[in-house]
Amino acid sequence: MGSTTMTRRSSGANRPTSPRALHALALLATTSALAAFAFAGPAPAPAPSPSTPPAPAASLPVKPRLDRYGDPLPPGAIARLGAVKFRHPAPVRGVAFSPDGRTVASTDQGGRVRLWDVAKARELRAFGGGGPILHAVAFSPDGKLLACAGADRRVLLVEPASATTVRDLVGHDDEVLALEFSPDGRTLATGSADRTVRLWEVATGRLTARLEGHDAPVRCLAFSPDGTRLASGGEDHALFLWDLRLRAPVLRTEDHEHWVTAVAYSPNGRWLATGSADRHVRVWSTDTGGLVRELEGHEASASCLVFLRDGRTLVSGGRDDALRYWDLATGAATRKLGGFDGAVNDVALAPDGKSLAVAGDDGRIHLVEAATGRELRGVEGHTLPVGAAAFSPDGETVASVGLDGNLCLWECAGGRQLRRFRAHERGATCLAFSPDGLTLATGSADTTVRAWEVGTGKRVFLGRGHAEEVAAIAFSPEGRTIASGGPEGTVLLWRLGAERARPRRLQTDGTRIRALAFSPDGCTLAGGGDGCPIRLWNVEFAKERLPLDGRDPRVLSLAFAADGRRLAAAAGGRVRLWDVESGRLCAGLEGDGAGAGSGVRWAAFLCNGCTLATAAFDGDLRLYDVASGRELRTFHGEKGWSRVAAFSGDAPLTNFGHSRQPSHGGSKLKWPFARAGGPRPQASCLDFVDRPVGAGRCDSLVGRASG
Repeated sequence: MGSTTMTRRSSGANRPTSPRALHALALLATTSALAAFAFAGPAPAPAPSPSTPPAPAASLPVKPRLDRYGDPLPPGAIARLGAVKFRHPAPVRGVAFSPDGRTVASTDQGGRVRLWDVAKARELRAFGGGGPILHAVAFSPDGKLLACAGADRRVLLVEPASATTVRDLVGHDDEVLALEFSPDGRTLATGSADRTVRLWEVATGRLTARLEGHDAPVRCLAFSPDGTRLASGGEDHALFLWDLRLRAPVLRTEDHEHWVTAVAYSPNGRWLATGSADRHVRVWSTDTGGLVRELEGHEASASCLVFLRDGRTLVSGGRDDALRYWDLATGAATRKLGGFDGAVNDVALAPDGKSLAVAGDDGRIHLVEAATGRELRGVEGHTLPVGAAAFSPDGETVASVGLDGNLCLWECAGGRQLRRFRAHERGATCLAFSPDGLTLATGSADTTVRAWEVGTGKRVFLGRGHAEEVAAIAFSPEGRTIASGGPEGTVLLWRLGAERARPRRLQTDGTRIRALAFSPDGCTLAGGGDGCPIRLWNVEFAKERLPLDGRDPRVLSLAFAADGRRLAAAAGGRVRLWDVESGRLCAGLEGDGAGAGSGVRWAAFLCNGCTLATAAFDGDLRLYDVASGRELRTFHGEKGWSRVAAFSGDAPLTNFGHSRQPSHGGSKLKWPFARAGGPRPQASCLDFVDRPVGAGRCDSLVGRASG
């Protein structure tokens, strides 16, 4: 192929309609009108005069497609892998039930408040966002107000039904970390990093008391059931018990060795429980102030507490990603609930005492049965950003790995999750199918390479050899060799079935490896990374053939054409095509930008190498004719940082629940519904969109994930 530079072209203006076509359209319209008149019979009333303008035709609203859980899909999407129920795009900081138990309110690290329908696990409304962290949320006892507070020092009282701010309580000198309504709903208590506890009259927003005594930020608050006392805990390791009639403390203890992070009253008011960053939970007598129980078992800070209705069971959540149930009669831990994929930040008991809402760093709200710990609203998908996705060779299955360490297998036809299991203890970053589709290889931040049987989920290989995370992985065409690369610049070749054998190491210059690809004959491995030439290695002899000229700032993906003669590299916001035999640059395609914010993230040859697909960080997909360099089509996806891409080869479109004549071909855009937002953006589900390619020689899929 010559050194023609590929340039982007617009899709073109609409062509003018010919006079013959206009005449045919007019004739058709006239014929349809006469037929309708004849069918309807004589008009019951005279026709309006010619001077009366015709009424505009009513446009019918387009009903959005729904996913298998009943949630709307983005425009053009035909299926979703995973669910958006009870998910935030950032870690959830606080959670609260409405008094009737029908609604859950939650706040996240991105400053967003969301209200959820408990029965349908559907978001009712959301407000805020883009601001400081919201640490706490609480419903008033009558359910008419919602209080939320955070890093901006303000406390907002909001009407849940309209999301209208009723009062803005200003007075704290630092961020507000905790809040609690009194049982009668007349008073709101707030605790702050300014080391004070303040009491506000809910009806007027007037500050009624300022309680001082803590020597460090106040982290947690709890009213006694009769509303006469208030407990507060802080970073000074202290627990205060305030008599609200005297506005003075009746108890102060510093028995904890670290911050007091949680406090809760038993239903009868006799016991007061505290959780601490020292990993201990303590139970105190409110009559004597003496220590009743010390509960040990958390492996990290005990961050939240709630008593069940029986008054004998205490539930604690921790930074060790688990909930623990405690029998206060014996002090024994009776149950441990794990699988939250992140620290548990808050827990709330439903008014009927039957369920718990658990908020955590995984961005999800988990609803569990209080008595048994069984999850009531389990949903599919990843709980942290998607790290990589790939199609099975037959195009019927999609595999995805996430920063939660989970591996998910999805049925393309209906979007159903086939299997989900823990693949790595730390985030999984890359994966690849074997050519026969029976094995999956994954790489992870835990520095291991693993292989799995697709049918059973059984691990069949474990490789340890990288010093840092595995950032790139590829299967050889014969399916027995796995190549892996990482930030330390190491490229290793692993042989399946030889787990105890040392991997072969390919010589590199020590720069980070981000992309790997085998040639179709399996003889050549291409690798690229940060600020170095793309390297080509002879696989049999584990020696470098030749570097491709040019130092791109960051090579993000590599792909060989089906004949093995060309190599496409997405790097530095653009795509370059190389002649593999000579190492000569054949063509270049400029991306949307020179950097990682908007340029090309991914490139792949479709079909027999006649079409090149590119995906950009901004979510757009473009298709090019390789021979001429002409842009065939542009598809505009959701805007936002994109990190995942894959395509299905020649799989029929019916695999995706869409019938289309085979000659039309098609491409599919795939992106997560959750968009980037907050300090830890999440993307835990994938959407499919069906669009015609135009040139029509194969079916493809492009994926994107925020994170």
